[in-house]
Amino acid sequence: MRGQITCAICPMACEIQISDDDGNLQITGNRCGRGYQFVQKHLDEEQRIVTGRCLLSGGQMSRLPVSTNKKVPGSQVSDILEVIQNTRVQAPIKRGQVIIENILGTGADVIAQRKAL
Repeated sequence: MRGQITCAICPMACEIQISDDDGNLQITGNRCGRGYQFVQKHLDEEQRIVTGRCLLSGGQMSRLPVSTNKKVPGSQVSDILEVIQNTRVQAPIKRGQVIIENILGTGADVIAQRKAL
């Protein structure tokens, strides 16, 4: 398991890196203990909606907020976030537009959470 997650506990929104070093979970980038707890809870949840940001070309911003349209297995969250963060889309984008269909075979689509012009 590896990947990056943005902590949603406080306004600092730390970018936390998650890696697995020979069976030992490594969590770095959190500026406080609450970030570590956020990641632990995030990894322990069985099913969840995944939110992230993909790359945006030709828009007013450089990243587009997206989320899955249904819950996905917790064990696949890091891999899903990696795919999302490495996906590039071209503006214009409509809110609710499908960005990635059936991400990693989960049956969930990744959709835009706002429009991008």
